[in-house]
Parts: sequence; structure tokens; C-alpha cells
Amino acid sequence: MQKRAETSSRYARLMSGAMFVLAPVVLGSLAASAEEISFTQDIKPILDTKCVSCHACYEAPGQLDLRSARGVERGAMKFQSYEPRNQPAESTVLWTSPKTLEEWRKQGFFSVTEGGADSIMAQLLKLGHENPVKANEQFPTNIVIDEITRKNYLPNKFEVDAYIAQHPQEGMPLAVNGLTDAEYETIMSWLAAGAPLDEKVIEPTAVDLEQIAKWEDFLNGTDNRSKLMARYIFEHSFQFTFFFEDKDDANPYQLVRSTTPVGQAPVPVSEFMANRPVEGDFYYRFAPLNHTQCVKVTRTQLLGDDAKLDRIKKIFSEEEWDVDVLPGYTDAERFDPLSTFAAIPPKIRWKYLLSDAWAFRSTIPHGPSCHGNLATSVVQEQAWEVFENPETSLYVNDAEYRAKVDPLLSMVANPDNVMQGVLALNQFVKHRFEAMELAAKRAEETGYKSKISDIWPGEEAGDTPLFVFFRHDDTAWSTKKNWAAGDYPRVAWVLDLPIFEHAIYSSVVNFELFGTADDQLFTSREIFGMTRVAAEINFLRFLPEEKRLPIFRDLYSGELSAQKFKDVIPEWFPLPKATIPTAIEYKTDDPIREFFDQLFEYMGPAVDSAYPINRPKSGDDADTV
Repeated sequence: MQKRAETSSRYARLMSGAMFVLAPVVLGSLAASAEEISFTQDIKPILDTKCVSCHACYEAPGQLDLRSARGVERGAMKFQSYEPRNQPAESTVLWTSPKTLEEWRKQGFFSVTEGGADSIMAQLLKLGHENPVKANEQFPTNIVIDEITRKNYLPNKFEVDAYIAQHPQEGMPLAVNGLTDAEYETIMSWLAAGAPLDEKVIEPTAVDLEQIAKWEDFLNGTDNRSKLMARYIFEHSFQFTFFFEDKDDANPYQLVRSTTPVGQAPVPVSEFMANRPVEGDFYYRFAPLNHTQCVKVTRTQLLGDDAKLDRIKKIFSEEEWDVDVLPGYTDAERFDPLSTFAAIPPKIRWKYLLSDAWAFRSTIPHGPSCHGNLATSVVQEQAWEVFENPETSLYVNDAEYRAKVDPLLSMVANPDNVMQGVLALNQFVKHRFEAMELAAKRAEETGYKSKISDIWPGEEAGDTPLFVFFRHDDTAWSTKKNWAAGDYPRVAWVLDLPIFEHAIYSSVVNFELFGTADDQLFTSREIFGMTRVAAEINFLRFLPEEKRLPIFRDLYSGELSAQKFKDVIPEWFPLPKATIPTAIEYKTDDPIREFFDQLFEYMGPAVDSAYPINRPKSGDDADTV
């Protein structure tokens, strides 16, 4: 690619018609000549390999994001995004923000490169280089590196001397193999030269331009039907990294709401939440992601080729539907996606989500809510998820049942205080269980029983009918798309459209990263925890009725025992035995393993079960490898 430079005070490159206009100007105060060190060629590769693993994502120490020249220029700020707070904070998200450098400075960000050899970056790199941790030995126990409990020690220019005196072993990069002599000298020479910042901007290919034009034309229709459809697509995919070519060096883009239409530079709106209102008109645009791709925040990727766009168009046109009045962005609408998008037939919504089930579901473990106790600790350490079949799902196909249950399924909006949050959450839990009882009653009325065919087996090659993730105390990880990793879990999640929407909206769309502790507790963590319970009970309906309660009690053992759970929740708590009956015949005392054996046979090659990892077959006590 041809190398160019651009000013970092603008996030997006100019887009005019079918071409990008690239401004050949320079980041920072000094232009790098051919003889000088290049940030792009010499400095950024060092940052990518030694620094970006910490200085990226939503919780970079000091909010110092080193994935791009713009992040380096912006610098650091004494702010922890995950610190509990009583008042909402201003967003520090960098990659979709239109803020200028001056605006970042007013917010509180300070330079880490000004001052050359005396800059904050230089002094902390020097400290780390002169006092490296010993390779292949236990990390010093007196250095606290746990990202939840460790305070934000990043010093400003007035504090750096005291920091060095108090933390002589905590230079940069911290807790990893330090810079080599050559790397250290390169960065120090660059700092001494004034830290000039050139940036290698994305050169869109002809394929990029063609596909972006198709997608933006599709997403910016002017009729109400097109507007509601585009909003639904955007709110579910704003965290995706889009590529328009199937190759390793394809250019990354992000779908944004832009204040400018096609033909001008995509300028993301200042509101970083995907479904908060914005002033004035906006347009759905694709802005280039001109920073290092990191697994935590860019693992959820989508190839926006013709096949993908054609499938989405086909799904949304499978039924006749129209929109009389567009929903707004009030809290009542933001926290009730089932009603807000009710004009879109539920089977269309469900098929759309299933068409990229892995990507949509991955926005949770790879999004901002998956941190510590915000969402992670409300799930099992290993979870398998499957999805209700859109052709047999009770919610999708029974309009009479859906009309009764939808009013019960609005989520908890941001509470004004703790008491309001507790009351709203109790009401949500009560309504969620009332919805389960309605499903059981409707199944009894219609003679409906659970069958293996009620699980979605996938529709096209590449679909993901089974989703697997593992969680750690602080984070979670989704496996590659159709890999059934690990032994059979203690329980699976069976997601229907309401459960899936509650999971996505509580943990992604409505997750208030910069909101208050009450916002995160009542609108995200507790709702997601209830989503887990609903999905587990939905799974138990496939098992023998006499086995459901013992299995449920085993899941919630010890302090979370089902009996204690019932003591806390009033008499309307429906134990699993009161759910939909099953038509599946079981022959052993291990119905969970039988279910998964049948599930694998039913799904066939759509699920990759070739690497079992200690998964014995039914009746076999020997582990397999």
C-alpha cells in the first residue's frame, strides 16, 4: 500500500462518491523525513508486540490507547472506566469518537510524549529497561498486577519522579518481557526527536468501495420500513469489525451512525451508545478502523460480501410487513427491544440473529460488560448454547401466546436510585417467570412437547447452531465458530428470541460502561443473570420431568441452592418441573449426555465435535483424547 499521513484530530478520511480523499498532512508537531525514525514503520511494531496487550480495549491503564498514532497523541488520563461511580462519566472511547485533540485535553487527557527524554513515556520505559523482571522466574509477589484490584498508578508529569522512587520495579512494559536494547534505543531516539507521528491510513480497495456503496444504500432507505430495519441491524452489529474481502490483509471497518451522508467524510455521532438519541439527522456509514486489531474487541468479525448482504435482504423480505410509526429512543423503548421492533415479524428477527449467531453472541464475551462481576461471574465456567428452531419456536410462531407474553418482557431501565432498581428488578424476575408459566400453559393447551427438532440445526453452510464459551473470573472467550470444545457441560442454554434479545441488550446495547454502578447492576448484570436462568430452564424442558428439579438443584448448589433460591423468591417461582413436557425418550440415568449425543447426531457436520477433549461416550468411563 502507498503510505500516507493524516491529521489525528479527524477520525475519518474524506469519502466522496466512489473514492476516498486522503489528506497528506502530518500527525503531531514534527514531520518525519526519510532519514528519521518512522512511527508507522519503526515504533508502532514495537508498541503492538510489547504494549498493546494492555494499552487497548476499554480499560487501558490511564486510558492510554497505543493502537494508533491518534491514541498516542491523545495520551493518558487518570480515569478507570470500570470503577464504581455515583454519577455518569464522559466517554473515553477513542475509535469512533469525532473529538479533536483540543477536546480530549479539555476532558483531562495529557501528553505522555512531550518532553523527549524527560517525557512520561521515556522515564517509565527507562525505569523498566534498567530494572527488568527476571526471565523464567516467578513474578515478584510485591508487585500487584491484578487488573481488578490494582490501582491506576499512571503518573502525570508532576508525579512521575515520585512514582519512580516508590515503584522502582514497575517500569514499562510491566509484567512482560521488556524491550530489547534495540527497541529501547529506537523509541528513545524517536522521543528525543519530538515523537513525530505519521500514520499509514487505510487504502480502500475497489472491492471495499463497491461493497460499502451497496451496504450504505441498503441501510439508508428513507421509508419507515427501511429505517426500522436499519436500526435493528445497526444496534445488533455496531461492535462488529466488518471486512469486505476474504483475505488476511483485508481492511477493517466499523458500522457507525454518522452526522454526514454518503459522499462526505463519515463522522461518528458523539453519542457512543448504539441506541441513545442524537440530535439531528444521522446516516449509517462504514468508517475505517485505523488501529491495531486486538482479539478482545475485534474478534467478532463479519465478511460483508454479496452473499452476506443478499442473505440479509432475503431474510427481511420473506414476509410482508410495514411500519406505520417509527419507535423513538426513550428509555421505555430502548429497554424493550421486543416491543420496539415488534413491527418486524418475529421470525424475520430470529432468522436474522441466527444467520450470524456466533458473531452476535460473541459481542458479549468480547464486549465491555465481560469484566469481573459485571457479567462474567453470573455464568458457569463452561457453557454450550443452542437456539430454538424458528420453524417450531413457540414465541416466534404462536401470535396468541406472543401477544400475552410480550408485555411481561420489558427489561429494567436505568434506575434513579437503588430502591427503584430493586423494585424494578423484582418485577422483571416475576414477569419473566410468569412468561415461563404462560409457555407451559400454552404447550398444555396445544399438546406441544419438546423434541430434538425444536433445536435449530443451521440453515446454510457456515451457520453456527452451537455456541461455546469459557469464562474466567475476569473475562470470557468464545471458541471458533462451530467447535464443540470440552466435555459435555453440566447444563446447556437454549436461547429463544426473547432470551437472546435480553442477553444482547443487557450486556451490549444498553450496557452503560460509563454509567453508574446502579445502571450496570440493575440493567446489565442482574438481567443477564436472569437470562442465564431462563435459558437453563428452557434446556431442562428437553429432559425427563422427574430429572429436572434434581439437575436444577445441582446447578445451584451450596449457597445458591434451589431451595434457598426459592426461599428468597416468592411463591410464583416456577421450579423446572412446571415447564413444557418432553417427547424425547431416554434410556440411561444420564439424560444430559444422551441429549448431547442425540444433538450431535441431529446436527451432523454443522458442529465440529472431532476434538472432544476428555469427552467419554455414553456408558463409557474412559476418557478420550
